[in-house]
Amino acid sequence: MTRLRIALYSLGLLLLIFLGAGFYFYQNLPIIVEGQAKQYLQDYGVQSLRYERLKVSRQRLRTEALHFSGEYNDLSYTVDISSLAIAYNWRMLLIGEVQSVKLGRIELSLTEKTTLPAASASAPINLTEYLPRSVLDSLPVESVEIEHWQVTYQPADEAPVSATGSLQLSDQLQLQLLSSHQGSRLTASIVTFGAEAYPRASIQLYDGDIPLAELDMTLASAEPAAWHWALQGKLDYAPLLIWLRQLNSSLTPPLDLSGIDDLLLLGNSEFSVNLRHPTQLDLPDSATAFDYSTLEVEARTLNVITQLSSSSPEGKIAGDVVLDATLSAGELHFTLGASQLQGLLGTAQLALPDDTLQWLGWTETIPVQWSNPDNVLIVPTSSGSWAFQLENNLLALGDKKTELRLENLVLDVAFAVSDEIQVRADIDTRLNARLRKQRVPLIKLSLTFDGTPSQNSFQMKFEDVAESLGGSLQGNVSLSSGQGSYQASLNSQDLPYASEAFLPLLQDLKLLKKGLEFKLSSGRMTLDSKLQSSSFDLAGLKQQSQLKIADLSGVYDEYQFEGIALDAKWSGVEQWQTQGPAEFSMKRLNMGFEVLDTHALLSLPKATAIDQPTISLDELSSTVFGGRLYLPEPHVWDFAAKSNRFTLRAEGWRLADMVALQEGQEIQAHGTLEGSLPVTVTGGRIIIAKGYLRALAPGGTIRYIANESSRSLADSSPELGMALDLLSDFQYEVLSSEVELDEAGNLSLGLSLAGKNPAFFDGRAVNFNINLEQNLDPLLQSLRLSDKLVEQLENRIN
Repeated sequence: MTRLRIALYSLGLLLLIFLGAGFYFYQNLPIIVEGQAKQYLQDYGVQSLRYERLKVSRQRLRTEALHFSGEYNDLSYTVDISSLAIAYNWRMLLIGEVQSVKLGRIELSLTEKTTLPAASASAPINLTEYLPRSVLDSLPVESVEIEHWQVTYQPADEAPVSATGSLQLSDQLQLQLLSSHQGSRLTASIVTFGAEAYPRASIQLYDGDIPLAELDMTLASAEPAAWHWALQGKLDYAPLLIWLRQLNSSLTPPLDLSGIDDLLLLGNSEFSVNLRHPTQLDLPDSATAFDYSTLEVEARTLNVITQLSSSSPEGKIAGDVVLDATLSAGELHFTLGASQLQGLLGTAQLALPDDTLQWLGWTETIPVQWSNPDNVLIVPTSSGSWAFQLENNLLALGDKKTELRLENLVLDVAFAVSDEIQVRADIDTRLNARLRKQRVPLIKLSLTFDGTPSQNSFQMKFEDVAESLGGSLQGNVSLSSGQGSYQASLNSQDLPYASEAFLPLLQDLKLLKKGLEFKLSSGRMTLDSKLQSSSFDLAGLKQQSQLKIADLSGVYDEYQFEGIALDAKWSGVEQWQTQGPAEFSMKRLNMGFEVLDTHALLSLPKATAIDQPTISLDELSSTVFGGRLYLPEPHVWDFAAKSNRFTLRAEGWRLADMVALQEGQEIQAHGTLEGSLPVTVTGGRIIIAKGYLRALAPGGTIRYIANESSRSLADSSPELGMALDLLSDFQYEVLSSEVELDEAGNLSLGLSLAGKNPAFFDGRAVNFNINLEQNLDPLLQSLRLSDKLVEQLENRIN
């Protein structure tokens, strides 16, 4: 009995102890929970913990508010939670799990005390461990619901970033997120599906209320130990470009966007991406590159450009560009699909002088077009650069008045991007041009470029399709400043064909007068130049050139010329200065009479405007009438002056050659003349005032047989009859003539003769004067026309 009583007393005492302990824990549970929570949270830097109206029941813990703050990893944080409810049962608590957690509102504020160091190398990660299903299974709770959460992050030197949203965790995940930063908003909706809880995400980016971009993303298992991401989205260029500029202004230091500062881009891009990769990924550290060989990517973008221009409204470009990308076995390839851009280009973007634009007829805008008919593959090369080749492209610039068309354009390019883009390009094309409504012959064009936009070398070659005219330009140029040095050459071994092809253009350039006959029958030409530029403005261009012309023959305005040669060296662009006398020679010029073996030395000793130069005639001589016509001393010819005056000397002229100009007259004359001809050139006319010619001793003879017209006149004039009789066989000792030629082409000769005719006056010496007047224009024209007629008849007979 005693033992039983002792056992009952002991059991009662034990129950009393348990009841007392239970009552103690029940009465002091908030204090106990607070103490345990503080001890647990100390590992995360919690420095203060406060709650309001904590209620604990057998299956639920409630509190109207919970506040704690602290510091962790250079971050100071504050957490405010309202309406916290945790549901549990005792069995789950024994293994450290609860049934559900529900929060009405949670606010987390993070402040960065110092700039965080760069992340260290990460160990390989397994995507399976981070899937929502794995996260849900690892949580010590069956469900979590947060009606509203807010996180604010304050970096050390930047504007704060905030995010709000809601969260539901059970068998699946539903997360709503709204983040704001400097006026921009990012919204995201992340949900999961399927037994494995694969995530789906829908993300939108706004600038204020303006949509910028959107992205839809889905993850699924592709095969064992591999995953498939499917992404598709859309972005709008104009608001996104504005947003990026605003975001750049907050960066320290900001990026240099001066090259696109005034860019106006309207349109949108639609894209789709399929990404496959294994479950385990090896993330690189700072010294190790990422291994892309484990990734398989297929991407496509459709870029619709409705306007591409500067901020000024003068020009705009529009079109569609398709770009595909693939990543396989570590190699990334791009494919540019068949694309086309067209629109208007502002002439201000061409960096050409205003007078050049005015001459071309290009006003504020000109049409521009680019067309790529085939797919273009852009592939990496062994040197770490990229390469692609365009074929059968078209690039057109200009309007109906002046248009430049690069047809059958082939572009072979390799480029690498580091601090500055490095480009190696080969271009072959055909230039189909129209200048000022004049069609230019087709030109084959090739260009090689190697280097960066600021430091490079290039070589351009061109040749017309008939291979009558060609040239080259090589050197280096800064594409940003226009500074560079060049060597240029232009040559033609068939000037007749080249001149015929380019004649309309030369006339439009006013190098040749329209309506005048110009035709070459032979000729060769080479032009070599060295140039230096400090900008794109041609006014600052410096150049030295040498021009050689050989065997140039043809017809110009009824004047026939043969064997022209020229060798000239000069410097300057708008103002020229010769580096030495330019040598000019011509074998024959038919002006109605023959001018043979012309030779001249010309120079521009001082820089002078090329449109109205001042030329020094150092030497000038020709063979005329069997003798010599020359400039006895150097003379300066000023093209800007209304008139130029100089004196020519005549030596050894044969009188027989001179009288031969009189067609239809039977006259023979012998003798040698010399003289001086003061010449004034004004308004394109030659004037001779107070010139003279005289015969050299011992004189000569004149035999003139008068025709019927002259005899009929002599019947009415005894003086004329006597002169005709004396000239029928006149042996002169003295022959002199005053020479006058006026602006109308009227030639006046005051002829003085002294000599005898053996058949008259018993052979005594007589003196008499004869005044002759004739307009040279019709005379010389008739002589030139008669020579031309004979030439045409000979050509027909041959």
